[in-house]
Amino acid sequence: MKSLDWEAVIVDEGQRLKLSKVFHHLEQLPAEFRLVLFHEQLKDNTSDISHLIAFLDTEKESQPIDEFEEQQHDSSEHLGLLKNKLSEYIV
Repeated sequence: MKSLDWEAVIVDEGQRLKLSKVFHHLEQLPAEFRLVLFHEQLKDNTSDISHLIAFLDTEKESQPIDEFEEQQHDSSEHLGLLKNKLSEYIV
C-alpha cells in the first residue's frame, strides 16, 4: 500500500483505535490530505495525542513520543502543549 500515491487517508471511528499503534502504520502512507473522524471525545493520553498529531502533520514537523517518554514529561503541562498543537488541526 505504501507504493500507491494516496490522495487522501481518511480514518473513521478514530476514538476506537489504539492510536499509537494504528497511526504508526497509517502515517507511512504518502498522502497530501489526512482526516480523522471522532464520534466521542478524545481521551487525555499524551502518547495517543502525539501520534495523532504526527499522523496529521503531512510536513512531518512533529514526532510522536513513546510511552517511556510520556512518563518523563510533566503530564498536565505536556498534555496542554499537545492539545494546543492539536487545535491547529481541528475544525
